[in-house]
Amino acid sequence: MRRRHIGLTGSEPLSSYDAPIILAEQKLGEIAKVKVDRAGRIYLNGRITSLESLKREFSRLRKVDGAIWYHRENRGQEPPPETLAVLQAIIDARLPVKLLEKDFD
Repeated sequence: MRRRHIGLTGSEPLSSYDAPIILAEQKLGEIAKVKVDRAGRIYLNGRITSLESLKREFSRLRKVDGAIWYHRENRGQEPPPETLAVLQAIIDARLPVKLLEKDFD
């Protein structure tokens, strides 16, 4: 099933998104804190990482019922390409995600 969602800049569609949503009662395993800074650097739990390493970690998290807390710097600006790649990796891994306005660092 393909659904249309509003993208990061407000108009572009993201790909099909059927990942679960975190519910208050849902018991989750580990939480990975993922951030993309304004320069496009990707962080996992406070450390810079590559997109490929992030995907491997998402695969591991899927096996332990993990979830993701996601934050992007400069939300009011055009996102760097890495932002869309990270979001696509989250979607592909089918992990629950919580979008955070405030940085968790």
